[in-house]
Amino acid sequence: MKHTHFFSILAALPLFLNGAAAEQTKNVRMENGKTSVAHGESAVLFQDDFAKDTGKWKKPLRNHENFALIHYTNVHDVPALRIERNPKKEGSKVRLFDTAWGITTKRINLPAGANWWKLTIRVFSDQPGFAKSWGSKNYGNLITWFDKDGKTIGKETRFSYKVSDPSVAETRQEGKIPQGAAFAEISLGADAPDIQKGKYIAFSGLRFEVVNKSAASKK
Repeated sequence: MKHTHFFSILAALPLFLNGAAAEQTKNVRMENGKTSVAHGESAVLFQDDFAKDTGKWKKPLRNHENFALIHYTNVHDVPALRIERNPKKEGSKVRLFDTAWGITTKRINLPAGANWWKLTIRVFSDQPGFAKSWGSKNYGNLITWFDKDGKTIGKETRFSYKVSDPSVAETRQEGKIPQGAAFAEISLGADAPDIQKGKYIAFSGLRFEVVNKSAASKK
C-alpha cells in the first residue's frame, strides 16, 4: 500500500528568519518513505540567517593554520557570520598572511523530481576583491552533488556573489541539477584574496531551493 503525505505551511516564510534557520516544506510530499517535489513547484531545502550556530554546517570549519577569525556577530546591526584576520596571529616578511577559509553545509537531501536549483546569498564586505574570490574544493564557493550512494556526480557547480558595505549585497543564481543527484552540499570559502588587515567578509543569509521544472521552462 502506498502512503503519501503532503507537507505545507500556512503562510509564506520570510527569506531569512530571525535567530534560526528554517526550511519550507511546501510542495514536498512523502511516498513510501521517499520525498518528492510537486511538478512545477519549488521547495526551500536549506536556509540560514547566520544569527547563531544552527548546527547545519560541518565541523570543524576550515581555517588554514588559524589565520582567519570566523565568528557570529552583528555587522551594521545585522546578524552575520564574519570572517576577518585573526588578531592573535601575525605574518612575517617571509610568510604570507594566508587567510584561506571554508565552510560546508551538512548533506542536503534532494527530493525526487527536483531538476533545477536556486541560490540566494547576502554578503557584506569592505574588500571588493571577494566578488571574484577563488579557492579549491576546501576553500571555494561551490555546490557538490552526490548520487544515492553518496558518490560525487560530475564536476562541482561553482558560483560567485556580489559584496557591499555598509549595505548588504544580495545575489541570486540558478541552474540545472545534474541527473541522478540525490544529495547536495554547499560550500563557501576563499583561498584568494587573503583578507587584508582591518577588512572583512560576512554572510547574513543563504537560501537554497529546488524546482521541479518542465523541459520547456528551463530557460
